[in-house]
Amino acid sequence: MTSDLAEFVIEQLKIAREDKEVEAVIAASVKDVNGGSKGYFNKLEEVIGRISPLDCNSRQWRNFRVALICLRNQAMRAVEA
Repeated sequence: MTSDLAEFVIEQLKIAREDKEVEAVIAASVKDVNGGSKGYFNKLEEVIGRISPLDCNSRQWRNFRVALICLRNQAMRAVEA
C-alpha cells in the first residue's frame, strides 16, 4: 500500500460523519487495491493503530475504531472467499 493511499484514507476517515461513511471509505480503499490483500489489511490496520487519541477529536477517534472493525471484517471475508 502506498503512503499516498494511506494518507488519503486517513483524511477521508477524519471527515466521515457516520459509520456508513467510514464503511464506504474502507470498502472503496479495498476496491482500489483490487479487492484487498492480507498485506493491505495489515498495513492499513497498522497505520490506523498508530494514531494517537491525542491527535484527533472524539468523532475522528471513533471513526478510526469503526474503520479497524471494518478492516477486520473485510479481512475475514477475503479469507473465506
